[in-house]
Amino acid sequence: MNLDGSYDLRLVTLSIVIAVFVSYIAFGLMGRVAGTTGPARNRWLLGSALVMGAGIWSMHFVGMLALQLPVAVTYDTPLTLLSMIPATLGALLGLYIANTPGDGLKRFAVGGLCLGTGISTMHYTGMSAMRISATVGYDLPILALSIIIAIVASMAALKLSFALREKSPLQLDRETLGGSLIMGSAIAGMHYTAMASATFTAESSSAAGLQGLEPLSLATIIATISLLVLATVLATSAIDRRIAERQKNHAQELDAIRADLEKKVRERTQRLREAVNLLKRDIKARESAEVALKAEKERALITVSSIADAVLTTNRDGRVEFLNPAAERLVGWSAEEAHGRALPEVCRLFDDPRTETTVKPLDPGFREHSGTARTRFVLHRRDGRRLVVEEATALLRDEQGNPTGTVMILHDVTQEQRMADELRYHASHDPLTGLVNRREFERRLESALRSARLEHDDHALAYIDLDQFKVVNDICGHIAGDALLRELAAALREKVRDNDTLARLGGDEFGLLLEGCPLKKAEDVAESMRREIDRFTFNWNGKSFSVGASIGLVPISFESDTVAGLLSAADVACYAAKDLGRNRVQVYHPSNEELARRHGEMHWVAGVNKALQQDRFILFAQTIKPLRDGNGAAPHREILIRILEKDGTLIPPGAFIPPAERYDLMPKVDRWVVTNLFSSLATHMRAHPNGENLQQTLGMISVNISAASINDELFVHYLRDQFSEFGIPPETICFEITETAVMASLERARNFIREVREMGCRLALDDFGSGMSSFNYLKNLPVDYLKIDGGFVRDLVRDTVDQTIIESINRTAHALGIRTIAEMVEDRDSIEILQRIGVDYAQGMAISPPRPLFQPEALEARGDSDVMEDLETTLVGFERTRGGEHSDTRH
Repeated sequence: MNLDGSYDLRLVTLSIVIAVFVSYIAFGLMGRVAGTTGPARNRWLLGSALVMGAGIWSMHFVGMLALQLPVAVTYDTPLTLLSMIPATLGALLGLYIANTPGDGLKRFAVGGLCLGTGISTMHYTGMSAMRISATVGYDLPILALSIIIAIVASMAALKLSFALREKSPLQLDRETLGGSLIMGSAIAGMHYTAMASATFTAESSSAAGLQGLEPLSLATIIATISLLVLATVLATSAIDRRIAERQKNHAQELDAIRADLEKKVRERTQRLREAVNLLKRDIKARESAEVALKAEKERALITVSSIADAVLTTNRDGRVEFLNPAAERLVGWSAEEAHGRALPEVCRLFDDPRTETTVKPLDPGFREHSGTARTRFVLHRRDGRRLVVEEATALLRDEQGNPTGTVMILHDVTQEQRMADELRYHASHDPLTGLVNRREFERRLESALRSARLEHDDHALAYIDLDQFKVVNDICGHIAGDALLRELAAALREKVRDNDTLARLGGDEFGLLLEGCPLKKAEDVAESMRREIDRFTFNWNGKSFSVGASIGLVPISFESDTVAGLLSAADVACYAAKDLGRNRVQVYHPSNEELARRHGEMHWVAGVNKALQQDRFILFAQTIKPLRDGNGAAPHREILIRILEKDGTLIPPGAFIPPAERYDLMPKVDRWVVTNLFSSLATHMRAHPNGENLQQTLGMISVNISAASINDELFVHYLRDQFSEFGIPPETICFEITETAVMASLERARNFIREVREMGCRLALDDFGSGMSSFNYLKNLPVDYLKIDGGFVRDLVRDTVDQTIIESINRTAHALGIRTIAEMVEDRDSIEILQRIGVDYAQGMAISPPRPLFQPEALEARGDSDVMEDLETTLVGFERTRGGEHSDTRH
């Protein structure tokens, strides 16, 4: 028979309250478990499990006591107490799993399964502890439902515990209370659902003799356990509150300390950051400065090492610290060897190479030389060589201005000094003989003239011109001539006093300045020099040559004029000595007639030079007329030269040609004549471009060439250039050379004739018959014309001998195929005699006077043989105007 029981609502209510209270306590304890780590977590986990297990156990047995059955009920004591263990273990496992890291749903599911299983096990273990005279049966669906409720309720409890874990165990709020009510109701519902699954069937045996806990004892135990749980919770809450407050206070203190520390740390960090930034900037600036300093030092070292000047540095004690490579090469010491040595030992400088007292770089006397200005010293190298150096030294100072050492720069000027010495030497000395040159001689002559004027000292000037020197040049060549001059200069140098000056003035001319020497003594010195030269013998390739000297001597006194005047007077005296027979001494006296004439020639030398510079030469032409009709002979014109003075006066060639020949000015005059003649001919040809042949209008143009130009090897090249530049037909030009020029150098005359004939020009031998051996070389000269000397023609009418000579010359020339020209034909009778003899051409005043080149045709048409030279026409290079001035019209 089934037993029907009833429930004491008070106890049911109490069980529900216990369930709710246990849930509330469990939420708080679970929060503590989740909020701690390490051993504390384990302690809170174990305490939570015990409280939860005991609470659920108390709620269970309160609910069991609430069941009122019609039979007596007792409880097995061990089993009753043992039933607490599953609840506690289930709670411990459930809480532990729920608080492990991992997936939340999985943790709550597994933890809830463990907790629900522990609760169910505790429930049915507690049911097994009942001792009743009835059989207990279970409705399995309801039993299963109760287990499901226990598990689901456990899952919900764990989930809620994590949701409300931040709450204090005694902190009442709606969320915690609501969750506790739900959890407590679920636990109570599980209990009473499980109780509903149980059926009690009465047994026949009586209940007498049942042993176990009486309900009162059980109630006492439950009450005790509940009180213990409550006390534990209260103690735990108090402790937790105390701990929480301490932790809060400690946290606040820590927060304040932390805030203060953070503030201080921020301030200190800011200061450190600023300090670090400053330090960084300082470090960066220092690094930049070090890099710049290192780069500057490297640049300075590279610069110092690469410059050509020697650089030496010393310390304050004057000991060497540094030598650049140039300094090592200059002084002969390596930097390692020189380091630490005294500077005068490494760099030995001397003011005077003849002294042995070195200049010390740290001496006050040396500092006077130091600075920006460079001073020259003689450097004695380590190997004994001596060099000339320019030195510049500067003191090195510290920040206080105290000397710390020196830096010395040495520039090797040995080569420059040598070159300067050589230049100075060559500027004042003749490179061939080593004697003083003309420039230096004139400077010393100026000094002697100044002392004669100011102090009335007596000096003398000797002008020495060698005789027969050209013979050596012509026979042996210029190399032999140079050797002769060197040997003679060396011999003469031994004969002069130390205070006298022997100079080579040019060519074979020498000058001797005798200082402090009266005229009488000077004559003796000049005579001794002449004898020395006369005794001198020059040997060359087995041949011996002797030379003489013509010496012009001029006294230098306070009445003397200028240096140029003294040289001119000496030159005049020298040429006077030559005219008087050579190899003699001629003293210059202004009253001497011959010397005055020579002085006049010297005047014309200056006049010719000035005329060349100012282009005041003009060209005239004189007709050379054929004397035999029908022989096809074309008319000639000989080019003549005049000097046109500024006042319009014409200077005839006889006044300036002899001085020009004597003083070697004729090559310049010849070149002027050729250039201006060719320019005028080219202008004439351009004015008649339609076929007027130059040879048809002007005939043959004869140009005189001096002996000096014939001897000039470059003159032929000059003629070729002029023909090419102006386009003049060479066949229209006939060059006239004098017999005396041929006699002076037959070989050179022959070469000149050959080369100009190869150009296509004609040749005429001028002044033929003036020499003693004219016929001897005539057959060896391939000339086209032979001009009979005017000395035979002038008295032709009155002198039969002259007629015979002319006839002989004419016959000989025709035998050689040479045409003849008679010069200085001055009357009609002479023309008739020349025609009878058979001379081809005549030239002279009887034929035509000299007229300006390209004179208008009307002037010749007048037939006035006595017409004067007319300057109102276009001349070579000049066109006269009404005011008598001229303008240059050359092309």
